[in-house]
Formats: sequence, structure tokens, C-alpha cells
Amino acid sequence: MKVSDIMTKGVVSVETSSSIATAAEVMRANGIGSVLVSKANMIEGIVSELDIVLKAVAKGHDPNSIQAGEIMTAGLITCSEDQSVDDALSIMRDQSVHHLVVLNKAGNAVGMLSLGDILLSAVPAGSKK
Repeated sequence: MKVSDIMTKGVVSVETSSSIATAAEVMRANGIGSVLVSKANMIEGIVSELDIVLKAVAKGHDPNSIQAGEIMTAGLITCSEDQSVDDALSIMRDQSVHHLVVLNKAGNAVGMLSLGDILLSAVPAGSKK
């Protein structure tokens, strides 16, 4: 199975200056667990739900006063849409991440792949086991 078969197509981003409360709302509205963080239309990093919880909320910070750029993980971990899901899972394991930015052959971000996407693809639809 290829990454393109199970990835979330399209990318969603917030500005580095956006509050993490805004980032969380964007994630909720789009049903996703991470957003890319950009500055002047250039991708700078990624913020996940876990980043917000561990780097801000658990430390007692106000989500409205922390910017996405302050807690983002810089340096994106990527995979190709043509790679196998097994290869993508290996990248996640080796890099200790739960989300990968999916690139097309031209090197453009075309989607996201999460550990959740992989897990859902492993369980047949309608399965109750």
C-alpha cells in the first residue's frame, strides 16, 4: 500500500504568529492532529496536538498567549506519496514522530500522514475486533 492511498490530502497551515489556541481550533475544524506553521508562505515547521499539550498546556501557559512559532518543531520530516506505508512507518519510528509531511515528485507538500491514518488503514471498515 502506498502513502497516497491513506494520507490526508491537502495541507493546512497557520502563521508562526498565530496563537496555539488558533492552531488547535484549525485542527479541530479540519479534523486533523497537526498543522504546518508558515511565515510569508514558507513552511517553517509543524505543530501537533501533543506539542500544544506538552509544551504549553501542561506547563500552565495560556494557549492564547503562546505563538505557534514558539512551540513548533522546525525541520519537517517528510515522505513521498509514492513510498510504501511500511517505509513511512519506519521513518516515523526512526525519527520519533507521529506525523509526516507528504511530498509529491516536485517536492511540494500535498498532504499529511499520521500514525492514526496508518492504524485506521490496518483495520477493515466495520470491524468490531
